[in-house]
Amino acid sequence: MAAATSTGSCPGDERSACSGADGRTAPVKPRLAVAALSACVFVGALLRLSALGLHSLWFDELATLHVTHAPDLTEVLARDRHPPLFYWLLARWERLFGDGEGALRALPALISCGGLLVFACTLHQLARRERITSATAFASVAVYALSPFSIWYAQELRAHSMLEFSGALALASLVAAQAGRVKSAAACGALATALGVGSHYLGGLLIPALVAAGALLWSRERGDRVRVFAPALGALLGFAVWLPWLIEMLPKQNATYWQPLGRLGARDLLELPARLVLVELADLDAFTTGCALGVAALIYLGLVLSMAAAVRRRFGFEAVALVAAIAYLGTALALALLVSPNFLPRYLIGAAPFLLVAIGAGLAALQPRALSSAAVVLLLAGCAAIVGAHRMHGAKQDFRAAFSAVESSWLPGDRVAVLAGGFDGFAESPARYYLRGRPELLAALVPTAELLALPARTDRGLRLHVVVYDAPFTGAEVAALLAAAAEFSEQRFAKDVRHLLIRWP
Repeated sequence: MAAATSTGSCPGDERSACSGADGRTAPVKPRLAVAALSACVFVGALLRLSALGLHSLWFDELATLHVTHAPDLTEVLARDRHPPLFYWLLARWERLFGDGEGALRALPALISCGGLLVFACTLHQLARRERITSATAFASVAVYALSPFSIWYAQELRAHSMLEFSGALALASLVAAQAGRVKSAAACGALATALGVGSHYLGGLLIPALVAAGALLWSRERGDRVRVFAPALGALLGFAVWLPWLIEMLPKQNATYWQPLGRLGARDLLELPARLVLVELADLDAFTTGCALGVAALIYLGLVLSMAAAVRRRFGFEAVALVAAIAYLGTALALALLVSPNFLPRYLIGAAPFLLVAIGAGLAALQPRALSSAAVVLLLAGCAAIVGAHRMHGAKQDFRAAFSAVESSWLPGDRVAVLAGGFDGFAESPARYYLRGRPELLAALVPTAELLALPARTDRGLRLHVVVYDAPFTGAEVAALLAAAAEFSEQRFAKDVRHLLIRWP
């Protein structure tokens, strides 16, 4: 009876694709499946929406606010190298809900929750139509819900959550195409790239991902090109929405030099799949580091099993997702080799939904079933331990504590400055946010461009508060200030942030 049921939902040569990566068809209990996936979404949303104000905003988040508050968004983005959509949304969000850390971070957190919900609904549809097993659906959604990588960037005031949401929409477009819903497939593809490219230019990587996935589907379903390529055609339409912006702004943005942020070596490529689930591992204790290594091992095990199943031609939708992920990351690698070696995992978060389907399918294929369940439980426990460690230890630059120290030691006549890199305006953004309630301190803010000239023209006995982010690009300026000082004191905070109180004779 099970075979007869699946025949109704799968065209002839796709019957093997109706099974999971292990070739088995698992009976799906609709209510239990919905309850399990709903629980995953609830837990994932809870983790993303809790403790939003626990840690300080770090420099990139504060730079986001500088762009958002700029009187001319187009002018400031000429130096920021980003499209405008996320900043536009954030400006309106801030007007409605305020400028507190938790209120601001609620926007990307809710967008990430939306991505999780789309992902869960998509995989439930696949399992209901027996294109993947219910075990694959649960494992993939559960890992997404507890992914330290996804939760970390859900709580960061940057556009990464929009890229992640776009990846989930692109996955949904492929499922709609397989189901024969051509208009829905095209609409999801268009919305994916419209939101993705509008928030970060690497959202355009969804186009080669959807083209590659469509090519695989067409190779198995010869004759219906419009249906299988509808997601890619929609993605091209969504990309076209931003063509006027790209034509006008990209030449200006490319004229601004930014130091490459990421390395590109063999180790970076080997670690990339794990880095799309794990994040910020450097400061973890020994136990949590061990958990991270175990999670990474299970991630690679899941991917190897999915790839092996694809090579044996016993694959279902998880192979389509795997091909899309490889095309996405491969195109990013080519761009990094040709243009700039900025190959940071956070820029590639749009590939995570595709990759998680393959990981979940591989782990669900383990035999016996108890071994599969144990692997999923261990992976989830490791992810939960890492998320907990991030909550317990400050893992972001603690500008909040540094400026609190400035306020507590402030005397009339003092001056304040920031050394954190970036252009004028961007450089002062930490002070403008954390001193926004102290106009007298903001009035004493020294622009970074004028900071080194300050000792030569100050009155005797000046006190200068400098909040420093210790990095290679700030070391020379700090040394020059301290060399001219009569004395100084310092306080250190998380992630290489210092408060220097400098006195001149």
